[in-house]
Amino acid sequence: METSPVVGIDVALARLDVVVEGQVQTFPFPNDLGGRRRLVRQLQPLQPCLVVLEASGGYEQPVMDALWAAQLPLARVNPRMVRKFAEASGQRAKPDGAPFGPDAQLLVRFGRVMEVTAQAPPSPARQELAQLQAHRTDLVQLRVAAMNRRKQTPHPDLQASLERVIAGMRVEERAVEAAMATLIAADPALCQQAQLLGSVPGIGAGTVRLLLGALPELGDASGKELAALVGVAPFNHDSGRKRGQRAIGGGRAAVRTGLYMAVRSAKRHNPVLRAFYERLVADGKPVRVAEVACMRKLLGILHAMLRDGTCWQPLEPAMR
Repeated sequence: METSPVVGIDVALARLDVVVEGQVQTFPFPNDLGGRRRLVRQLQPLQPCLVVLEASGGYEQPVMDALWAAQLPLARVNPRMVRKFAEASGQRAKPDGAPFGPDAQLLVRFGRVMEVTAQAPPSPARQELAQLQAHRTDLVQLRVAAMNRRKQTPHPDLQASLERVIAGMRVEERAVEAAMATLIAADPALCQQAQLLGSVPGIGAGTVRLLLGALPELGDASGKELAALVGVAPFNHDSGRKRGQRAIGGGRAAVRTGLYMAVRSAKRHNPVLRAFYERLVADGKPVRVAEVACMRKLLGILHAMLRDGTCWQPLEPAMR
């Protein structure tokens, strides 16, 4: 029985390279309004079971919006996962010998072999919130870089200039935070989720905005998927009889940092997290290991609350 094809799209700033499963030829489209419209018209008669593209620094967002508007099943995948898939498949370079990079044919194989599932399109409010959160993260990184540079320069004029830059960044951050708060208050679904998350002791308004803007999968994905997305799932470094130290990494660094700061507060104000942390430390776990465990536990609690639509309870709901 003939099945619907998987389609891979290699997204660049000015060009879209498209491959349909079962075909070798690559179809190029310009990454502009006209090109995206032509792409949609070409894909609709094929009725693909999935369209796969990589996160490409935001260049992929207009393509995703066009495909979602046409009700085509779409999945945006992590480039690191695709790269690991290529290496596991024995591909370390493109067929032309160039260093490995995004490849539409590889995206087709990744989507089929890994059984990638289509993602539901976010609401316009959710998309805007994600963009505001990403902008705030950029502003914070720029401010921290300016603060570090200010510490390193002895020149008074440069210090004064950097002070003005830092002050301006803080003003912009507060403006973005106010816009996010207004957006959340105006959207019933976001407002309800914000109230649920904000009911947890130790979770402040900043963490709520971060989770809603940068982790839309919260409440929908599985607990293991969320831990991997955030980068708090421990990976082993074992080989034969050797047992290496477990470590976390990857994922969404901004969310992981926000969860860490929330845990620092929750250790004092949240009875469940405080008892959990104290038990781990009493059992001899290092402080950082106990904190990471609390991050995973807090993530599970928040996930279950949004999944079940319940406010904070001293006995946390089961995670699945």
